[in-house]
Amino acid sequence: MAKDETGFIPMNPNQYLASFGTSVYTVTLLDDNRARIDDEIYLFDLAETGQGQVSLKLNDAVFEISAIQHEDDSEDHLLHVRVNGNLYDGRVEDHQALLKRNALQRGQRSTSDQTVRAPMPGKVLRIEVSAGDPVAAGSGLIVLEAMKMENEIKSMIAGSVKTILVDAGRAVEKGEPLIVIEPG
Repeated sequence: MAKDETGFIPMNPNQYLASFGTSVYTVTLLDDNRARIDDEIYLFDLAETGQGQVSLKLNDAVFEISAIQHEDDSEDHLLHVRVNGNLYDGRVEDHQALLKRNALQRGQRSTSDQTVRAPMPGKVLRIEVSAGDPVAAGSGLIVLEAMKMENEIKSMIAGSVKTILVDAGRAVEKGEPLIVIEPG
Protein backbone atom coordinates (compact mmCIF):
# COMPACT_ATOMS: atom_id res chain seq x y z
CA MET A 1 0.00 0.00 0.00
CA ALA A 2 1.40 3.38 -0.97
CA LYS A 3 2.23 6.02 1.63
CA ASP A 4 1.23 9.64 1.14
CA GLU A 5 3.62 12.61 1.24
CA THR A 6 3.71 12.60 5.06
CA GLY A 7 4.61 8.90 5.24
CA PHE A 8 1.10 7.97 6.39
CA ILE A 9 -0.48 4.74 5.10
CA PRO A 10 -4.03 5.82 4.15
CA MET A 11 -6.67 3.29 5.15
CA ASN A 12 -10.43 3.27 5.52
CA PRO A 13 -12.07 1.72 8.60
CA ASN A 14 -13.24 -1.23 6.48
CA GLN A 15 -9.75 -2.04 5.16
CA TYR A 16 -7.15 -4.48 6.39
CA LEU A 17 -3.52 -4.96 5.44
CA ALA A 18 -2.64 -8.68 5.41
CA SER A 19 0.91 -9.89 4.96
CA PHE A 20 2.02 -13.50 4.71
CA GLY A 21 5.66 -14.15 3.88
CA THR A 22 6.63 -11.63 1.21
CA SER A 23 3.05 -11.18 -0.04
CA VAL A 24 1.02 -8.15 1.11
CA TYR A 25 -2.69 -7.79 0.38
CA THR A 26 -5.09 -4.90 0.89
CA VAL A 27 -8.50 -6.28 1.84
CA THR A 28 -11.53 -3.98 1.69
CA LEU A 29 -14.86 -5.23 3.01
CA LEU A 30 -17.50 -3.88 0.63
CA ASP A 31 -20.55 -5.41 2.33
CA ASP A 32 -21.60 -8.64 4.09
CA ASN A 33 -20.63 -10.88 1.19
CA ARG A 34 -18.26 -8.92 -1.08
CA ALA A 35 -14.63 -7.96 -0.56
CA ARG A 36 -11.95 -6.38 -2.70
CA ILE A 37 -8.55 -8.02 -2.37
CA ASP A 38 -6.07 -5.70 -3.99
CA ASP A 39 -7.82 -4.91 -7.31
CA GLU A 40 -10.20 -7.89 -7.59
CA ILE A 41 -13.70 -8.19 -6.13
CA TYR A 42 -14.66 -11.52 -4.56
CA LEU A 43 -17.90 -12.94 -3.26
CA PHE A 44 -17.21 -14.46 0.14
CA ASP A 45 -18.88 -16.48 2.83
CA LEU A 46 -17.31 -17.01 6.23
CA ALA A 47 -18.61 -19.72 8.55
CA GLU A 48 -17.27 -20.82 11.91
CA THR A 49 -16.78 -24.60 11.79
CA GLY A 50 -15.34 -25.10 15.27
CA GLN A 51 -13.41 -23.35 17.99
CA GLY A 52 -10.70 -21.38 16.22
CA GLN A 53 -11.71 -22.81 12.84
CA VAL A 54 -13.50 -21.15 9.93
CA SER A 55 -14.42 -22.03 6.38
CA LEU A 56 -13.86 -19.18 3.93
CA LYS A 57 -15.35 -19.33 0.45
CA LEU A 58 -13.92 -16.80 -2.05
CA ASN A 59 -15.88 -17.06 -5.28
CA ASP A 60 -15.64 -20.81 -5.95
CA ALA A 61 -12.52 -21.55 -3.88
CA VAL A 62 -12.92 -22.89 -0.33
CA PHE A 63 -10.27 -22.40 2.36
CA GLU A 64 -10.37 -24.29 5.67
CA ILE A 65 -8.58 -22.08 8.18
CA SER A 66 -7.60 -22.81 11.77
CA ALA A 67 -5.73 -20.53 14.13
CA ILE A 68 -2.72 -22.30 15.58
CA GLN A 69 -1.79 -19.33 17.72
CA HIS A 70 -2.92 -15.72 17.75
CA GLU A 71 -0.72 -13.39 19.74
CA ASP A 72 -3.54 -10.90 20.33
CA ASP A 73 -1.62 -8.71 22.77
CA SER A 74 1.38 -8.50 20.49
CA GLU A 75 2.15 -5.12 18.97
CA ASP A 76 3.08 -6.80 15.69
CA HIS A 77 -0.29 -8.61 15.27
CA LEU A 78 1.44 -11.95 14.56
CA LEU A 79 -0.78 -14.83 13.39
CA HIS A 80 -0.01 -18.51 13.05
CA VAL A 81 -2.65 -20.15 10.87
CA ARG A 82 -3.18 -23.38 8.98
CA VAL A 83 -4.90 -22.95 5.60
CA ASN A 84 -5.96 -26.14 3.82
CA GLY A 85 -3.28 -28.02 5.79
CA ASN A 86 -0.42 -25.56 5.12
CA LEU A 87 1.08 -23.51 7.98
CA TYR A 88 1.56 -19.75 7.52
CA ASP A 89 2.87 -16.90 9.66
CA GLY A 90 1.57 -13.47 8.93
CA ARG A 91 0.03 -10.24 10.13
CA VAL A 92 -3.36 -8.65 9.69
CA GLU A 93 -3.61 -5.00 10.63
CA ASP A 94 -6.85 -3.09 10.75
CA HIS A 95 -7.44 0.64 10.37
CA GLN A 96 -6.76 1.36 14.04
CA ALA A 97 -3.52 -0.67 14.14
CA LEU A 98 -2.20 1.20 11.11
CA LEU A 99 -3.20 4.58 12.54
CA LYS A 100 -1.42 3.70 15.77
CA ARG A 101 1.70 2.51 13.90
CA ASN A 102 1.70 5.69 11.79
CA ALA A 103 1.38 7.91 14.88
CA LEU A 104 4.20 6.05 16.62
CA GLN A 105 6.41 6.29 13.54
CA ARG A 106 5.87 10.05 13.43
CA GLY A 107 6.49 10.32 17.17
CA GLN A 108 3.31 12.30 17.72
CA ARG A 109 1.26 12.44 20.90
CA SER A 110 -2.39 13.25 20.58
CA THR A 111 -3.50 16.45 22.31
CA SER A 112 -7.15 16.35 21.27
CA ASP A 113 -9.97 13.97 22.13
CA GLN A 114 -10.22 10.78 20.08
CA THR A 115 -13.69 9.82 18.90
CA VAL A 116 -13.70 6.07 18.36
CA ARG A 117 -16.04 5.19 15.49
CA ALA A 118 -17.52 1.92 14.28
CA PRO A 119 -15.26 0.58 11.51
CA MET A 120 -18.23 -1.27 9.97
CA PRO A 121 -21.93 -1.82 10.63
CA GLY A 122 -22.60 -4.27 13.43
CA LYS A 123 -23.96 -4.90 16.91
CA VAL A 124 -22.28 -3.79 20.14
CA LEU A 125 -21.73 -7.03 22.09
CA ARG A 126 -19.78 -5.68 25.06
CA ILE A 127 -18.46 -2.40 26.37
CA GLU A 128 -15.21 -3.16 28.18
CA VAL A 129 -14.71 0.25 29.85
CA SER A 130 -16.68 2.78 31.89
CA ALA A 131 -16.66 6.56 31.83
CA GLY A 132 -13.58 7.83 33.70
CA ASP A 133 -11.56 4.62 33.22
CA PRO A 134 -7.91 5.08 32.25
CA VAL A 135 -6.96 3.44 28.94
CA ALA A 136 -3.62 2.68 27.31
CA ALA A 137 -3.01 2.98 23.59
CA GLY A 138 -4.07 -0.34 22.09
CA SER A 139 -6.36 -1.34 24.96
CA GLY A 140 -9.78 -2.81 24.19
CA LEU A 141 -12.85 -0.57 24.45
CA ILE A 142 -15.80 -2.28 22.73
CA VAL A 143 -16.50 -5.64 21.11
CA LEU A 144 -18.52 -5.27 17.92
CA GLU A 145 -20.11 -8.22 16.11
CA ALA A 146 -19.98 -7.81 12.34
CA MET A 147 -20.17 -10.39 9.56
CA LYS A 148 -20.39 -13.31 12.02
CA MET A 149 -17.16 -12.27 13.76
CA GLU A 150 -16.31 -10.46 16.99
CA ASN A 151 -14.11 -7.39 16.45
CA GLU A 152 -12.41 -5.69 19.37
CA ILE A 153 -12.30 -1.92 18.92
CA LYS A 154 -9.18 -0.47 20.57
CA SER A 155 -8.04 2.95 21.68
CA MET A 156 -5.37 4.58 19.55
CA ILE A 157 -4.27 6.91 22.36
CA ALA A 158 -3.57 6.73 26.07
CA GLY A 159 -5.95 8.70 28.24
CA SER A 160 -9.29 8.25 29.95
CA VAL A 161 -12.79 7.42 28.79
CA LYS A 162 -14.64 10.73 28.53
CA THR A 163 -17.99 9.57 27.11
CA ILE A 164 -19.61 6.30 26.07
CA LEU A 165 -22.10 7.00 23.29
CA VAL A 166 -23.67 3.52 22.81
CA ASP A 167 -25.12 0.68 24.87
CA ALA A 168 -24.47 -3.05 24.63
CA GLY A 169 -26.93 -4.78 22.30
CA ARG A 170 -27.36 -1.75 20.05
CA ALA A 171 -26.89 -1.91 16.28
CA VAL A 172 -24.49 0.70 14.91
CA GLU A 173 -23.67 1.96 11.43
CA LYS A 174 -20.21 2.33 9.90
CA GLY A 175 -18.60 5.55 11.10
CA GLU A 176 -21.00 6.01 14.03
CA PRO A 177 -19.30 7.47 17.14
CA LEU A 178 -18.94 4.90 19.96
CA ILE A 179 -16.66 6.35 22.65
CA VAL A 180 -14.70 9.56 23.24
CA ILE A 181 -11.21 9.22 24.76
CA GLU A 182 -9.56 12.21 26.41
CA PRO A 183 -5.76 12.14 26.06
CA GLY A 184 -3.71 12.11 29.20
